[in-house]
Amino acid sequence: MIIIPKLNIIKIFMRLRRIYYPFVVNNNKIIIISDEKAHYLRSVLRYQVGQKLHIFNQQQQEFFAEILVIKKKQIELKLLEEVKPIKPSCLDLCLVQSISKGERMDYSVQKATELGVNRIQPIFSEFGDVKLKGERLNKKVNHWQNIAISACEQSFRADIPQILTP
Repeated sequence: MIIIPKLNIIKIFMRLRRIYYPFVVNNNKIIIISDEKAHYLRSVLRYQVGQKLHIFNQQQQEFFAEILVIKKKQIELKLLEEVKPIKPSCLDLCLVQSISKGERMDYSVQKATELGVNRIQPIFSEFGDVKLKGERLNKKVNHWQNIAISACEQSFRADIPQILTP
């Protein structure tokens, strides 16, 4: 049996859930996750006190953490050690995508993120049926940004692509 060290490391990571933490982690040894992520860990994944996971943020920081306290609306995590994230690609890729109907745009954002795109520029095309303005457009851009974050959690990407406003 041949063991390739890099693949072995990835196998270990794949057993642990990765969660995006939107803040910079300075010297804090304990961080608090609230709202949707806390609900996801507590109610969907049914994590318990003592279970371990990975936390990462936009500043290329990734930590191995353990759950200390689970409350109704928040979870306290103890940061055990800093993990060196997978190095991002040196290519600067920008995807210019015409906004498509339904879930097709969501799928495009997800797959582009998994493939390593740095920026996604949605555009309105002349023959496109989608017309978004004002608040609906802002909600869609936030929705696509959340899809990009979820894709980064699943694909072990440390850098989150920027979703530009059309």
